[in-house]
Amino acid sequence: MTPRTVHVAVGVVLLLCAGCPTESASKQTRDGGPRKVRAECDAPSTKCYKDCFKREASEVCTGCCFNQLILCDEGNRYSFESCTDVP
Repeated sequence: MTPRTVHVAVGVVLLLCAGCPTESASKQTRDGGPRKVRAECDAPSTKCYKDCFKREASEVCTGCCFNQLILCDEGNRYSFESCTDVP
């Protein structure tokens, strides 16, 4: 390979990758920052999901846990205990 061929190859690679999204861009929320769950919501939601799994409950149970997690995270009234009644 001649030096000119190497330069052309490097240029083509740089042009192709110029529009590639970075990993950090794909993990951001709409406002540009990473999304984190409030600490006081994390442990109860994990317990809720584990309970659904142990009981071999339907997808409705994990959906209930997710809904309660969103309510908790947004500071609204929530009840992870209500998901224990879901089959």
